[in-house]
Amino acid sequence: TAVAAECDLVVAVDDVSRVDEPSAAWLGALLEVAVSHRILVVTSLEDPGRLSLSAAHRRVLRLSQEIGLRPFDSRETAALIRTVFGSVPNVDPLAGTIFQLSQGLPRDAMSLCEHLVDAGLVGYRGGSFFLPARIEPRDLPVSLAEAHAHVVATSSPMAVRFGRALVLAAECS
Repeated sequence: TAVAAECDLVVAVDDVSRVDEPSAAWLGALLEVAVSHRILVVTSLEDPGRLSLSAAHRRVLRLSQEIGLRPFDSRETAALIRTVFGSVPNVDPLAGTIFQLSQGLPRDAMSLCEHLVDAGLVGYRGGSFFLPARIEPRDLPVSLAEAHAHVVATSSPMAVRFGRALVLAAECS
């Protein structure tokens, strides 16, 4: 709170259900004083994450104001894709395809962008991205699960072992 007395303070936590219980307790304590100080706490939480929250996590939710997010429309998805690749040739048709596959969910749209780069369908040269004139349906994953499976299949054995260790660590905490 001493820092917030001097200047505005913003604390952002992505997927608050994944923070450990002591960190959630700290966030709850911070939220208790945030209203009387210049502190803004922003967190995200997926609905499935609500099922198994600790008392400290539930306190964070109780002290928070929930803002539900809707999926992007095609125009908003196109704006997102332009922020990723820039206003380069073929960005609008690609944005349309990504919108259809992601159903306007920004996280899924970003995963598809990552897949296109990882698969070599989108390149980067001379300071800008270059996009194909057309993406063939066979070049795109049928689902995001398929895109994630592609990442695992093309990762080094060490990266796969590391990823498995992270998953196991998350399941044990």
